[in-house]
Amino acid sequence: AEGNGGGLDPLAPEHVAPLVGYLASPAAAGVNGQLFVVHGGMVAVVERPRVAAKFDTEQDAFTYDELDALLTPHYAKRPAGETFAAAEVLGLRHG
Repeated sequence: AEGNGGGLDPLAPEHVAPLVGYLASPAAAGVNGQLFVVHGGMVAVVERPRVAAKFDTEQDAFTYDELDALLTPHYAKRPAGETFAAAEVLGLRHG
């Protein structure tokens, strides 16, 4: 996958495939419960996320309406850029 600059797209599967192969190998036996961000020739290990909010149901499982009543107001109050997209990690690679 070519990017706009003629090089390999930083989100191309060719960047992720080696990490997937590594994680599937015996060499990664000690790797568990990790979050990786791959962007171009950079792999970042992200620290454990924090719980920002918690919602419980009184039923055996949530219903759509119950989730709508809980989550819609929660996200309506959050700043638009407050996500877990890890966009700040993408600029870590020094080229």
